[in-house]
Amino acid sequence: MDHPPHQPFHGGFHHLPPQPQQQQQSTPGKRGPKKGSTRGGSSAGNRTSHQQTVSASASSSSLANSTSGGGDGGEGEYSFDLPRSNVLRVIRRIIPDEVQLSNDTKLAFSKAAVVFIMYLTATAQEQATKHKRSTLTADDVLEALDELELGEYKDEMVRTLNQYRQSQKAKKEKTTSKKRGPKGDDVEEM
Repeated sequence: MDHPPHQPFHGGFHHLPPQPQQQQQSTPGKRGPKKGSTRGGSSAGNRTSHQQTVSASASSSSLANSTSGGGDGGEGEYSFDLPRSNVLRVIRRIIPDEVQLSNDTKLAFSKAAVVFIMYLTATAQEQATKHKRSTLTADDVLEALDELELGEYKDEMVRTLNQYRQSQKAKKEKTTSKKRGPKGDDVEEM
C-alpha cells in the first residue's frame, strides 16, 4: 500500500477523520527533561517524534472508540489485544520448532494481528455501508478480502464459516431436543 512519505502511516484507516492530538500527562513524582533541554538529541527532533507518536496514539484511540461504538467520554482508551497464547499457537503452526521468538517478536506478531483484524473490519464496514446496512455480515468480510487482494484466503474462510454454522446448528438442535425430552417418552400410559 502506497502512502506519501511525508505522512505517518496510521494502519491504513484513511477514511477516519483526523483527531486532535492528546497531551501526554506526566506521572506525579517523575519529571522528564526540562523544556529546551538537549538531552538525548535536539529538542525539535524529539518534539516531532513525540508528536507523531501521540498522533498515532490518538488515531488508534479514535479507531478504538469508533469501532467499539463510542466511548463514555473519558473512561480511558479501549484495548484491542488478542490473547497472546492464541496468536502464538497460530504462529507455531507455521514457523519451524527450532526457531525461538523473543518477547518483542511475540508482541509484534500480536500487534500486527490486531492491526490486520481492524483493517479488515474497517474495509468490511465500508462494504456494509456501500450496501446501505449498518450490520456487518460474513459476506461483507469476504468482499473485504477481495478488495484487499487477499482472495486466496476466501476458500478457507468459507470452509471455516460453514463448520462454525454447522456446529452452532448442532448445538441448537441438542438444546431443543433436551427441552422436548427423549422421543416417545412424552406420553406415559397408566
